[in-house]
Amino acid sequence: MKNSFETLVQQAAAKLQALDFGNAAELYNEALRLKPDNGAAQMGLAMVYNHIGENAKALQMLQTIWASVQSTPEKQASLGKSTQAEILAQIGIAQQHLGQLDQALACYKQAFGLYPSEPLKIRIINLTNALVAASPLEQLLKHAQKNQANGQLGEAVKAYKAALQLNPDSDRAQHGLGNVLRQLGDLQAAVPYIQQAIIMQPEVAEYHNTLGMLFQQKGELEKAVTFHRRAISLDPKYAPAFCNLGVALKNLDRGQEAIAAYQQALQINPDLAEVYNNLSNLQRAMGDMAGAQASLEQALRIQPGYLDAQQNLKELLALLQPEPVAKKSKDKASSKKASTEKEKSGKASGKEKDKSGKEKTKKVKAKDAASSKK
Repeated sequence: MKNSFETLVQQAAAKLQALDFGNAAELYNEALRLKPDNGAAQMGLAMVYNHIGENAKALQMLQTIWASVQSTPEKQASLGKSTQAEILAQIGIAQQHLGQLDQALACYKQAFGLYPSEPLKIRIINLTNALVAASPLEQLLKHAQKNQANGQLGEAVKAYKAALQLNPDSDRAQHGLGNVLRQLGDLQAAVPYIQQAIIMQPEVAEYHNTLGMLFQQKGELEKAVTFHRRAISLDPKYAPAFCNLGVALKNLDRGQEAIAAYQQALQINPDLAEVYNNLSNLQRAMGDMAGAQASLEQALRIQPGYLDAQQNLKELLALLQPEPVAKKSKDKASSKKASTEKEKSGKASGKEKDKSGKEKTKKVKAKDAASSKK
């Protein structure tokens, strides 16, 4: 018997209260499949995203909720000031984690004006002090990171370069500039900045992982594997390195090792929908259609609106559909020669499917790399 919407939301809220974010997200997503526009379920899922570091997703959801609340005086009155303050506070938390400090402070103050509370007061004081004390270098780095997160890579390059003019010994600025140049495809220019960051801080796993992604883009896959493994040796709980290691191993035709890497990433963080999608592509290429379907379905449980996973599942289910009866009868009536030709055609078709699967994996791989650098 399926749970009702109200039961799902109650169970999700209990999981969130218990800090069981994976199960909370799954329950909220299940509730939203029943009522996609329900504000309470959307709010709960956004809070989960804020807790697990998916702040960009949280911010997008929360801003949509807030716009809906502000659309009519009746909606504002129905929610009450305390709930409105909680929405604003969560928006502020997301913005603060994304480096949008001024906007976050404004949200905290607006929330406090609606419904004063001690936690909000503490957030306002701490963030105000942080903004006052922040050095010009920190401000530039945060500005660069904000632009990078928003896809404004040209502006990010300018901010990182300005930061390096202030302090050429900033490993974060060196790495940040190298990573943005990598995203822009200027790999030759990116290498020395990332390498310099590693020289300055050789124990930072993220820097080695970024260099591994760069070598993947250059097609130097063995080097990429080396640097992803080095990142893992520095931080065995760093899921992005396992994710990118899986991508590199897949492209080296080391499928079983790639699957193990993806599974390790999911063991560390079971809410990585992109990894499930990428794992599915690999399983499909290796002939494990049931596993591929299960992985895609799990990706969509985590992130119901994930378009790549939706399309991949649609294609996979189409492949698994039984052959039409009329076509089978025609095949039986064909000559031995025609049957032989069909068999050859079937083999060629299988190769085309493999090729298609690889092309799709490449598409997902790029997204994996982009998401895993966070």
